[in-house]
Amino acid sequence: MSDPRCRKFLHDWLGRGQLQPEVANKAREWLGSDSWNAATEAGAVAAGSGIDPDAPHAPGDAASVANNAGTAQANAATQSAGNPLADWDISRDAPYFGIPIPDAPGKYFYVWLDAPVGYLASLKALCEKRGIDFGPFIAADAGRDPQRPYRQVHFIGKDIIYFHTLFWPAMLEFAGLHTPDNIFVHGFLTISGEKMSKSRGTGLSPKKYLELGMNPEWLRYYLAAKLNPRVEDVDFNAEDFVARVNSDLIGKLVNIASRSAGFLVKRFDGRLAAASPETMAAFAASWPGAGALADMYEQRDYARAMRTIMAYTDRVNQFIDAEKPWELARQPGQEARLHQVCSDALRAFAELITLLSPVLPDTAARAATFLNLPQPFAWDTIGQPLPAGHQIQPYQHLMQRVDMKQLDALFGWAAEEAGKTASGKGNAGSGDASGSQGGTAGKDAKGGRTDTAGKAAGHGAPGRPGADGQGRTGKSGQTGGTQAAAVAGAAATGSGEPEYITIDEFARPDLRVAKVISCEAVEGSVKLLRFMLDIGEEKPRQVFSGIAAFYRDPAALVGRNVIVVANLKPRKMKFGVSEGMILSAVGQDDSEGLFLLDVDSGAKAGMKVG
Repeated sequence: MSDPRCRKFLHDWLGRGQLQPEVANKAREWLGSDSWNAATEAGAVAAGSGIDPDAPHAPGDAASVANNAGTAQANAATQSAGNPLADWDISRDAPYFGIPIPDAPGKYFYVWLDAPVGYLASLKALCEKRGIDFGPFIAADAGRDPQRPYRQVHFIGKDIIYFHTLFWPAMLEFAGLHTPDNIFVHGFLTISGEKMSKSRGTGLSPKKYLELGMNPEWLRYYLAAKLNPRVEDVDFNAEDFVARVNSDLIGKLVNIASRSAGFLVKRFDGRLAAASPETMAAFAASWPGAGALADMYEQRDYARAMRTIMAYTDRVNQFIDAEKPWELARQPGQEARLHQVCSDALRAFAELITLLSPVLPDTAARAATFLNLPQPFAWDTIGQPLPAGHQIQPYQHLMQRVDMKQLDALFGWAAEEAGKTASGKGNAGSGDASGSQGGTAGKDAKGGRTDTAGKAAGHGAPGRPGADGQGRTGKSGQTGGTQAAAVAGAAATGSGEPEYITIDEFARPDLRVAKVISCEAVEGSVKLLRFMLDIGEEKPRQVFSGIAAFYRDPAALVGRNVIVVANLKPRKMKFGVSEGMILSAVGQDDSEGLFLLDVDSGAKAGMKVG
């Protein structure tokens, strides 16, 4: 990687515009964009010398530091210091899970070296199976030769940019193969604001999703409606998922076909009337056209594309609502108008389903069947309304509504698996945090603040384990850190210097002993438990905690003493008001479990902790 020829290629390749700006900037930062110039001026390229990637590295140099799982991070640190990209160590010592290096016992190829080989081998196997010539797909000029209009596009997560933008392009280029035409980087998928975690019960299992009979195109549309060209996380929220799919796809899109096709088949033998120029012009004015929408797809701005299509859909539904074909059908002398309205609405539906066919291919195929159109939909037919006299088939239902019970089953399964994962951890019935209590707060590797406590578990919101990896107790960032936060700050930075807090800061949270009077699952939620707690006041307090996946027998908690943050601002939730937060101990690793804090048997409800 340090060879000037390699650096020059990467410098040029990063300037071709196939990366999102923030990704290209980060890759240039890692590369050290001007470093190859100095080497070129020194004659390294002309001499064909460069650095031998097989040469041994002196102990302590950048490459030897990178010879571990932190290769990318070590190289990034090298670049931030102003040095050129270091060589890439492509071997790992046993024990390792990669491919053994021939004639090198105990040595394995680094998995990121063989990964692109595996991708290409899979493509080659598919080509051989289908009798397709594999060569044109990987030819160096495949993306530029009109006779080889193949494009290589990488869709990746934001945590593997280093490999896809530096290592792999260099490997492909100097192997004489086609380099990526585009690399699209997206963020992580989170669940209700939390990182997905099987042991917390916040994972989304595609296998379980399908086993429950859930339509894959619900998820395709939901994710498309949230994906944009920027490197941003995409959040999956169950309530939002149900509302968006049922509203957009059922209530808006499918509704157009169902409200129009029936009248056409029953009254007019399924044949369309001539298009109304005025109506079709009004529809066309509600969206920017096929060319603009194609650009949105091409730029991976799927969210904008979905909004654009839904604006068009809204306009068609407004037309139907205004014309009221169900009333026209009952009025004498309105046959022609009924025919016209339903025909134009169905023409718009045919165009809308064509626009959505990249996202909803199966639904589009079923729509094509009843519309009596060739499959698949052709993009170049957009703007060419179905002709007068075109005959459709009887309408067949295109999509079912999402039932919230399906989401409960989906995430209930995740919670059940979380309970299994955490079983046997030394606390009967307990597991890891299902969106639970806090962790510790400290600094990230660059010295910036991190709130690893996540969201207040006492309010039932998803949270995360602590950053210190020691299972120390913590509280939500809303109330300030604990003493453990200072230790966590030092641990996270590796500086050995704790980030101290003052005694006044420590005194702010009102920590008290609370006795569990009652505890029960919350109907309508797979995560929450409802606690009634005696904290020494006249009336008990209600607290919601997102630990249902890990304390699967809520009644077993009755009579226990727990620790609560008593002065946390009450929070109004869907299920009631939560008046505090219960503390727990969590580890860095999800599999370590979650454990409610307890006190000696002599402690009384309402006693202060400090």
